[in-house]
Amino acid sequence: MDVSVIVVSYNTRDLLRDCLSSIYAKTEGVEFEVFVVDNRSEDGSADMVEAEYPMVRIIRNEENVGFARGNNLAIRSGSGRHFLLLNPDTQLVNNAVGELVAYMDRHPEAGAAGSMLLNDEREVLKVCRKFSRIIHEIGELAPVINRFTLEPLSRNYLPGGFDYGSVGETDYVQGACLIVRREVVDAVGLLDERFFMYSEEEDWCYRIKRGGWKVMYVPSAVIIHYHGMSTRQRSSVMLMELYRSKVKFFTKNYGRFKGWLLRVTLVVLMGIRIPYYSLVPLLAKGKRGTAKTYRDQSLTILRAMISSI
Repeated sequence: MDVSVIVVSYNTRDLLRDCLSSIYAKTEGVEFEVFVVDNRSEDGSADMVEAEYPMVRIIRNEENVGFARGNNLAIRSGSGRHFLLLNPDTQLVNNAVGELVAYMDRHPEAGAAGSMLLNDEREVLKVCRKFSRIIHEIGELAPVINRFTLEPLSRNYLPGGFDYGSVGETDYVQGACLIVRREVVDAVGLLDERFFMYSEEEDWCYRIKRGGWKVMYVPSAVIIHYHGMSTRQRSSVMLMELYRSKVKFFTKNYGRFKGWLLRVTLVVLMGIRIPYYSLVPLLAKGKRGTAKTYRDQSLTILRAMISSI
């Protein structure tokens, strides 16, 4: 088996149907199997898969076990030489699975690779990132500071800009589409199940690069990502999980002090953002909606940091 394609799904029945349809319609030239790991969806996702895609190997979980653990369940059962993690809110544009397998087979130094991702307007998404640093978080959450620095503090992309039209090496790629060779999994281990959702692909790529392999971006594989569709229904919960996961990543890979420092930095930044975005509507009526969104997001992040102390 060339590749085991793994889709972890939670209440994404219609998106999942389109994703599976594109896999079977577009994939050629490789021997593949497909796993769907259903995290106790309530929309009939698992039943749809069984009825419409009997060739898919479905794993029904009794609870929502998260992204990392869900993928690990399928990886343990998969027989592929490679494992391709794919979000349910994606659709293949071309033979992306075949392109990724072919690249991995030609380049044994590559431990993992991601594809070109397009949004629903067919714009290229910037999926190649540097490993997280506190300075990036300051830039992302304090745009006024970021604006007046010589080099944007929030530049999570490669220095000097990244050419998304060419193959290139990166620190990590966002996990909507990520292929990893079995040899790498055997060497560095499975996804860390302490991450319920978010940062698990960054942590995996961090271990892969420390193990001596490269993480690559392969634009010949093209996939549409309806970004955020699979988590939008619980956006506040997901935002809290995002920042808790960031702290976990720092603590695990950079040490407890760096994890603590990130937490303190986020609390201070939210302490500035909340009153700032509370005052904006009084000064600029046209920005009331945007200011309220940012204030609510800041309150959510603050609660996540305080509740996890």
